[in-house]
Amino acid sequence: MNSDNHDSQNFTREDIARLTIDPALWELIPASLIQEDTLLVVGSQPNELHVITYPRPTDAHKELQEKLEFIFQQKFKFSFAPKESLELIINRQIRIGNATIQNCDVKFKFQCPQEWLRMTPKNDEKIRFCSTCQQNVHLCETAEQAESLGRNGLCVALLGSSEAWVDMIGLIDFE
Repeated sequence: MNSDNHDSQNFTREDIARLTIDPALWELIPASLIQEDTLLVVGSQPNELHVITYPRPTDAHKELQEKLEFIFQQKFKFSFAPKESLELIINRQIRIGNATIQNCDVKFKFQCPQEWLRMTPKNDEKIRFCSTCQQNVHLCETAEQAESLGRNGLCVALLGSSEAWVDMIGLIDFE
């Protein structure tokens, strides 16, 4: 493993699990390239992107660096982490990142206009803070879970049945 950047950093599985990434950074590199090359964009400065990838042999790393710098016409700073940890966070983020609001059996008395990825992450990956309603929003995988949390007056985001979208975000109407 080698990098032209002498200030590269190594991340552990625990570091990756705790990492909070600005949603705007996910839009800087196409999802297909993020998945293909196992890249996690963690910072952006004029003319330089900071990415975390897994350690590769020197030739393979140099080839990746040249490819990215050619495509994006800017420099890349690399840090490294275990490949499996990166794949987990990348696959989860791309799945949730492709979220769009669809039809839902749960009726909402207030439907939030915010997108899940635009909300402020909290320590728990299934909770985000909504600046529109000034409340925490809880990501639910089932309508039953959404209903249970909703009965306690909590805002919920309901993950769709195919786990490829968020059905609805808001407060459930029980009347």
